[in-house]
Amino acid sequence: MVQVTYLKTMRSKEDSLKDVEISTVDGFQGREKEAIIISMVRSNLIKEVGFLSDHRRMNVAVTRARRQCCLVCDAETVSHDSFLKRLVEYFVEHGEYLSASEYGHK
Repeated sequence: MVQVTYLKTMRSKEDSLKDVEISTVDGFQGREKEAIIISMVRSNLIKEVGFLSDHRRMNVAVTRARRQCCLVCDAETVSHDSFLKRLVEYFVEHGEYLSASEYGHK
């Protein structure tokens, strides 16, 4: 919930983002959007995925997008869950994959 609050605060400072809806997975239950960005907030050395292990909720998140679905995550952490690993592999195989390491630290 902290990430949702932070993103809403950032959106309020930028007029071009005023129509962007920001919510939790539960907030999109039963609705679709043209594009969805799923941000998985788990990244840790012990590779725990916490609430992301609820595969039903992740399925809801992915299936809300009509045209485009973007997955932002620490692939190394989330890939310790077999379901999430397959999800990341699907995005790599059928979509466009960009690693944060490709951007470098300038």
